[in-house]
Amino acid sequence: MRIPHVVTMSPSVFEEAVERFQRLKKEHYDGDWTAVLRKQALLMELLSLYLGEAGPESIILPSSQAMDKLNLVLQYMNGHLTERLSVQQLADRLHLHPNYFITFFREHIGESPVQYMNRMKVERAKKLLLTSHLSVTEIAEAVGLDVYYFSRLFKNSTGFNPTCSKRHIKMK
Repeated sequence: MRIPHVVTMSPSVFEEAVERFQRLKKEHYDGDWTAVLRKQALLMELLSLYLGEAGPESIILPSSQAMDKLNLVLQYMNGHLTERLSVQQLADRLHLHPNYFITFFREHIGESPVQYMNRMKVERAKKLLLTSHLSVTEIAEAVGLDVYYFSRLFKNSTGFNPTCSKRHIKMK
């Protein structure tokens, strides 16, 4: 979604926005332990004021062609989690240059294709740890990673190493 960087606000909406900012500032400096929730609520109110003034006609949603391409590559990635896919392979599926593909993917998904694949592989590994009797080595192979990299990725993503996770799961 693309939205304008600047909008012209009516005087009444501008006054509301100023008031919300002042309350936000007060919560930031004087807030108690629940201030975090009130700050988030105020930020949502400010966002609502901004989007309301921008209007739906100024918000550009991704084209259906872009979404079709994205869905195509996401389905392919999810169907090939056991493989080691390169950015080049993924870009080739959409007939895009790898650098453009990375930008396109990050713009729509919020993370790079490699980050997305790694996150999906960790999610799949978690399920396998919970539902199978496979060893960590077998699980690493099942998600298309070597054991050392898989263990490091799993620990960075979850805070636990996969061996420990498997033992804790078996104990429960």
